[in-house]
Amino acid sequence: MVLHDDHGFAGLVAGRIDGILGQSGLCMVDLFLTERMRGNALAPVLQAAFLAGQESNVETVWGHIHARNFPSLKTAHRLGRRPVQQEYFVGLPLAS
Repeated sequence: MVLHDDHGFAGLVAGRIDGILGQSGLCMVDLFLTERMRGNALAPVLQAAFLAGQESNVETVWGHIHARNFPSLKTAHRLGRRPVQQEYFVGLPLAS
């Protein structure tokens, strides 16, 4: 879903049908708003509209959100999404 306003491109919402943990779901790939659109509480409204317009018949919505991406985490929580998995990366010394 691409968003436009009187000034042109304003943002987008994107997802794809993909599986997670053994079940089919809609993976939220991106929700992007241009700088002029941010701070207006549009993200939850846009994501909800995007999800409502899906005709995929999946019951699960999922996506990867970085732990420090607080605006995206807040939007996901507002829409009823809950954390189910965490990943940790640990640096290992290079073998000689």
